[in-house]
Amino acid sequence: MKKTTFYLLCIFMFLCLATISPAMAGKLLKGEGFVTAINLDQKIISIDGREFYISSDIKLYGFTGTNPGLSQLKKGSTVFYSLDPNAPNKKKVIRELWNQQD
Repeated sequence: MKKTTFYLLCIFMFLCLATISPAMAGKLLKGEGFVTAINLDQKIISIDGREFYISSDIKLYGFTGTNPGLSQLKKGSTVFYSLDPNAPNKKKVIRELWNQQD
């Protein structure tokens, strides 16, 4: 087998495996968006209109590497998040949150 054929085969296999990711299968594990609503009393945050629950042991990260705290989140802030894959009842529970505007 020629090297070019081998490389093309490797690229094809990589692309096939990449399309079978959890995000493509409907299990969104990571994402980003704008904060549209925050309810800290009920531990609910809306990102792009979708409601998420906030984990009790959430890990927060700020843009500058500081720990901003949930009270510093504002509507319109850009955030990146990671969901807890072990959340009960398939709830959308945010485990890690990166605030892009400290």
